Amino acid sequence: MTNARHDSGFSLAEVIVAFAILSLALVAIFKSYGLVVRGTVTSEHERHALAIAQSLLATTGVTDRLQSASDSGTLADGTVWNRTISAYGPASTPNLPPPYLITIEIGTPGTKQPRSVVSLSTLKLAPGP
Repeated sequence: MTNARHDSGFSLAEVIVAFAILSLALVAIFKSYGLVVRGTVTSEHERHALAIAQSLLATTGVTDRLQSASDSGTLADGTVWNRTISAYGPASTPNLPPPYLITIEIGTPGTKQPRSVVSLSTLKLAPGP
């Protein structure tokens, strides 16, 4: 009779190769997860900036008179905004109120030189005399 020996299980080389493949797969998964999280945060910043810009556009000319001007400010969360109001086109006709171009730019919070996240522009007519 021959003594046949059957090895069961995996060799050390097979286990090392399996761990290497698993670690590469996990690295790829974690990198993609990081990209998803970063994209979500960026999307939330843009949504917040858009809401602020829309609010500033809606109130411009309502609480004060429309005239060529430029102003800026910083909100409590550090978001920086700039508003520019300028006369649009040539002098208006006597029967029509003058149009003004209003541009709102919202920057990223917490930086000295904010990167523009949102920029909205619209035309509004100044109320007649």
